[in-house]
Amino acid sequence: MTFGVGNCNPMWKGDDAGYEALHGYIKRRLPKPELCDQCHESEPYDLANVSGEYKRDLPDWEWLCRKCHMIKDGRLEIVRQRALLHNATFPMEQFRRKSSIGESNPNHKLTNADVILIRKLLQDGIRGSVLARRYNVTGVCISGIKTGKSWSKLLTEIGIKEQ
Repeated sequence: MTFGVGNCNPMWKGDDAGYEALHGYIKRRLPKPELCDQCHESEPYDLANVSGEYKRDLPDWEWLCRKCHMIKDGRLEIVRQRALLHNATFPMEQFRRKSSIGESNPNHKLTNADVILIRKLLQDGIRGSVLARRYNVTGVCISGIKTGKSWSKLLTEIGIKEQ
């Protein structure tokens, strides 16, 4: 048994469709531009309803970057006010989590000693794929150690520069 498409389908809700279903419908039909419809500077991530009526009318929707969407919805001002309540200063950078590097990263698989040994083994001709399997890391991780783009602080401390 096959059902029709759109209003020919017995499950069709028209403008009474839920939030997620309506956004999915619009996303499939409204092409995503390269730049935000509002600022024309950033890549758009969010679909925003212009009138607030949430209808299936394509001209009533726009693609916005996150900042423009938050400004339009009034959410950016709420974040600013919360920051002021907590004696915090704006901009948002202070709310971002600081990334840990090297052994201070709680998810690290390699130790400083491992990295130094991997560099030596790479210089001795051992293949990166072999080392990746031995240390249970990806080839990208080994490549980053080889080029000095990963664990660069440690490599700089021991006098090894990027290749």
